[in-house]
Amino acid sequence: MYHRLFALLYNLCRRLRKGKRGRAVFLAPNTETANLLPMKQAWSDRGGNGVLIMVRGGLRTRLRLFTIGIWHLAGAGVIFLNDTFTPLAWMDTAGRQVIQLWHAEGALKKFGLSLPLLPERARNLREQSGKYTAVAVSAENVRAAYAEAFGVDVSIVLPLGSPRTDALLQPLEPLFKPICPHKWYFAAAPEKPWVLYAPTFRENGDDPVAHFDFEAFRARFGDTAELLVRTHPHMTAGKVPYLPPWVHDASSLNGPDIRHLAVLITDYSSICMDAVLLGVPVICYTYDYAAYTQERGFYTDLRMLPPGAVCDTFAEVMDCVAAVLAGECLPAGEAFCAHHLSACDGGAVGRILSLL
Repeated sequence: MYHRLFALLYNLCRRLRKGKRGRAVFLAPNTETANLLPMKQAWSDRGGNGVLIMVRGGLRTRLRLFTIGIWHLAGAGVIFLNDTFTPLAWMDTAGRQVIQLWHAEGALKKFGLSLPLLPERARNLREQSGKYTAVAVSAENVRAAYAEAFGVDVSIVLPLGSPRTDALLQPLEPLFKPICPHKWYFAAAPEKPWVLYAPTFRENGDDPVAHFDFEAFRARFGDTAELLVRTHPHMTAGKVPYLPPWVHDASSLNGPDIRHLAVLITDYSSICMDAVLLGVPVICYTYDYAAYTQERGFYTDLRMLPPGAVCDTFAEVMDCVAAVLAGECLPAGEAFCAHHLSACDGGAVGRILSLL
């Protein structure tokens, strides 16, 4: 009822407002806005009128969505999205361009209609996707995966690149500064190497942070490296309450710049895309690989096309960290990068704007 009410109010308001090509809404169902902000900046630089509307949040955010958000959506000629938006299934978008930018690069773990969804949820996703006029993706090789996940014809899935990677590929000071409103805990390169553990969310409720042996890490690297932990937004809205006091909690940071890292430890998170693109060593801690493959699954086998070292045990992870800190090279991710990120060359924003 909540979603249908939103769509009803939008459709009523649409009768009062005429959509104009110069007006755009950057709608953020996902709080990771790093793909929307550079597009909004470029839109404004070209003389367009654009507004960012957040979907998730407290009462004030919801009130703004149901008032100002609906008003702007009704008058927009272009709607950019960074995730699925349930009311879109019932919204009349005739004469508008609806461009899905998604919030991550590549096609690693399955999502959307590639998963065994309940019939009603699958039907809603197909109705939403039917409103898309284009889906921007990060590589030619991932087009089929996105077409399957959204249930759209592959012809509208375009390998235009990812706007957020345009900034990542710039010199160390980000080109689009609003992408990184929060810095890491240092302004320049750290005195000791920084290691980041950034696992993804598990739908089965498993807590991947609980599988990280903090005391073993401290015993081996406490004097030679600093550890940061960043959890998935679905796991916690802010700081992680159970981290040891010596671990730096980066869970509340939005769109962090990982270029200072010595090594990234992840599992199946799309943050590995950033690391591979920037040449940061990647360690995949895949303690639940068999179960995750059965429950969620991958578009490409992580072991056949890895972003770096793949470790099933924490002891293997520690050995790989030690190798990196000693100056040794981990398995490189060139093939992974070529498969998932071939269109990420710093020109995504311009190519996406050329659609309009």
